[in-house]
Amino acid sequence: MRVIFAGRNNSFNRRLVSELFEDHELLSCLWLEGPRETWSGKLNMLRRRGKRHGLVRMLNQFAFQLLDRTLYRKHTRKFMQEVPEYFFKWADISAPGFDVDNIHSKEWLEHIRELKPDIVFSVCCTVIFRPSLINIAKYGTFILHEGLTPEYKGLHTPIWAMLNNEPEFLGYSVLKANKEIDGGEVLVQDGYQLADDEDVRCWSWVAHKAIIDGVPKIKAALESLESNGGFEPVATAGRKHGYYSRVPLSQYLWKRIFPPKPSQTT
Repeated sequence: MRVIFAGRNNSFNRRLVSELFEDHELLSCLWLEGPRETWSGKLNMLRRRGKRHGLVRMLNQFAFQLLDRTLYRKHTRKFMQEVPEYFFKWADISAPGFDVDNIHSKEWLEHIRELKPDIVFSVCCTVIFRPSLINIAKYGTFILHEGLTPEYKGLHTPIWAMLNNEPEFLGYSVLKANKEIDGGEVLVQDGYQLADDEDVRCWSWVAHKAIIDGVPKIKAALESLESNGGFEPVATAGRKHGYYSRVPLSQYLWKRIFPPKPSQTT
């Protein structure tokens, strides 16, 4: 299968891509959201959030990010040491890579068309793909999402599932992109069982570990997609729908002090 990857250029994504597509033809890696890793990129991102959500909500969300990064990341790193090849080891990728500012520009859409991919594949990217992109590849554009959909769509869904006392919705979903954010047909998904020493402080680890554990099942689904020339979507009729965004500190503290009752979902 001919594949184009579109996502952030970090050690986790590089390792994941090298494993998922080791038996396929990786045509090109389009590295997105690179500027956000610089200080100017972070400031621009905060400005955009403030313009979109308002200053108070943006500061509320930023306050939680500070708490998470200053107090909880040390706790998270303890778990990351268990699989350092994903988090700290930089995987070599033979396919050419490009830093892309706007994947929907005429230049990059033409680049994708010229390569004639079977799929475009993305992981944990905040760029909202448009129809001009998602319909180019033979089988479509697929997104690896942290969490189970349709119950937990959007951003930071693992921590929301934990704060809502719904650990049964921890896991991953591979979606075929459509016009709705994280609302596409599900190629494959699976849940994640929390270990006794895993809690909300290591939510980022849980999000990544669910994907790591799911690599064999995701690979099998991609191989089936190619061999069958399509797929039968996972049945989601009758399931609840939920959409989430970044966690505000006020909601985090409220749910920690007054935790919801456990979900009755089985």
